[in-house]
Amino acid sequence: GIYWEAVAHYFAQQKFPVSVVNPAQIKAFGVSRLVRTKTDKVDARLISEFAFERNPGLWAAPSLAEQSLRAMVLRLDALQVMRTQELNRLEVARDAIRQGLV
Repeated sequence: GIYWEAVAHYFAQQKFPVSVVNPAQIKAFGVSRLVRTKTDKVDARLISEFAFERNPGLWAAPSLAEQSLRAMVLRLDALQVMRTQELNRLEVARDAIRQGLV
């Protein structure tokens, strides 16, 4: 998702060091530690330990051009998924609806 972006930008603007890590990496790290409990406190400790041990690289805010390109690529992906869904519907659509799908 993109929900992390505003937070990352804010902290970077405030001159805090920011690292962005795929949540799957944190989850895998937790599995390797046999962490089975899922609470905010446990998650915070796990993220802290991950950052200490793995020392993820610092995040650099993308340029405005990169942000625009990323937004356009995400939109294209969404449109392609919608097109595929509509084509799949077309195969089973009744005649009354088929014209609106073409």
